[in-house]
Amino acid sequence: MTDLTAKNIWQTVLGDLQIQITRPTYETWLKDTIGLESKDNTLTVGTPNIFVAEMLQNRMYPLISETTQRIASTNIDLKFVVVGKNSTTKPSRQAKNIKKENKENVFTPLLPLNDRYTFSSFVVGESNELAYHAALAVSENPGVLYNPLFIYSEVGLGKTHLLHSIGTASNIKKASSLYLTSEEYTNQFISSIKNGKTSEFRDNLRKSDVILIDDIQFLIGKEQTQEAFFHMFNYLHLLNKQIVIASDRPVSELHQLEKRIQSRLKSGLIVDIKKPELETKAAILSSKLEATGFYINPSIISFLAEQKFKSIRDIEGALTRLTAYAKISKKELTLDKARDLSSEFTSQTKKIFSAEDILSLVAKHLKIDESEIESTNRAKSIALGRMITIHLLSEKTNLGPTDIGRKLGGRSHSTVIKILNNSIKKMQEDINYNKTISTLLSA
Repeated sequence: MTDLTAKNIWQTVLGDLQIQITRPTYETWLKDTIGLESKDNTLTVGTPNIFVAEMLQNRMYPLISETTQRIASTNIDLKFVVVGKNSTTKPSRQAKNIKKENKENVFTPLLPLNDRYTFSSFVVGESNELAYHAALAVSENPGVLYNPLFIYSEVGLGKTHLLHSIGTASNIKKASSLYLTSEEYTNQFISSIKNGKTSEFRDNLRKSDVILIDDIQFLIGKEQTQEAFFHMFNYLHLLNKQIVIASDRPVSELHQLEKRIQSRLKSGLIVDIKKPELETKAAILSSKLEATGFYINPSIISFLAEQKFKSIRDIEGALTRLTAYAKISKKELTLDKARDLSSEFTSQTKKIFSAEDILSLVAKHLKIDESEIESTNRAKSIALGRMITIHLLSEKTNLGPTDIGRKLGGRSHSTVIKILNNSIKKMQEDINYNKTISTLLSA
């Protein structure tokens, strides 16, 4: 076949593949490929970067090969190469971007570690000792003992503290670490694809001995990023890179993560951090108070330790408010005043909601009918109520997206995930919406 024929055959193959796979998959992995030449029954296909080439070769080869042979009516091997600077082929849009942005560092090396979050400043108690010792062991022997290490807990109980502690300790021992939230990982990945720098993205991860990924739950519903994360995880694991992942829920409750990713996460050590018991809360308060150099009556410390705080962050917040009041007012801090100042940081036992409870809660809060939330009505207020309901159902029940869809008028799995992702994004952009979700979650 001539090069022109090779190009035409590949275009026909792309057209056929486009109706066999999802649009996001096609646009991410196949859209910017091109048929280069055919020689000795091998069709060479140009790709914009090494990440795409590896994906097509390792993950999508059977489907592409079967389609190509059916169209060409003969046995043809496939070879995927990166379109380089010396290629005579017209470069793809990503390849052009490489030239235009060769001076731009698309991949940010890492997010800064918080030097306040160290093992020495982490107060160890019965509620967190397993997680602490596992994290410490990982920092001392990265890639050897527990790989991956998966840490989960409710918000504000010390997951991020331990991740930063591992990173700081690893750096001291000359083992480089890289800390990323899953949101930052997603942004970096998308940016690397857009600018044709997936090899740089991968290399920056490969250069680190310890990779720390926070809030893995935010990968939920992001199909393309999950696909890339799966392959990146395997790649780093084969290189014996230490992987530490934090989540606000156990692996078994990350219903919307792909099963194969859940399987990988379960292959290492899974540890949790529970809410601190009385003794640990008292130790945390004493430690924080000692750091400020301020004195508070021990009876007040005992009172605070007995309260049902939502998280360690709230314990710190309550203590900060109490010391600030004492310093500013220059009055003796009484037990009654401490009770009043700390009241908003404490909570009652978390209620368990059914789907019906959540529908009622949202409808009452927004002053709309429950039936409207389940309907096809697209009015702004109804759509908002539907989005909030889906967010609460995903957070406060064990329902997966398919079951949530059934509860809300038979909506599809993909529709529920899309709405949930829109809700998460809106929380980051709209402070009032964030407050609404937070208020209803704590109801």
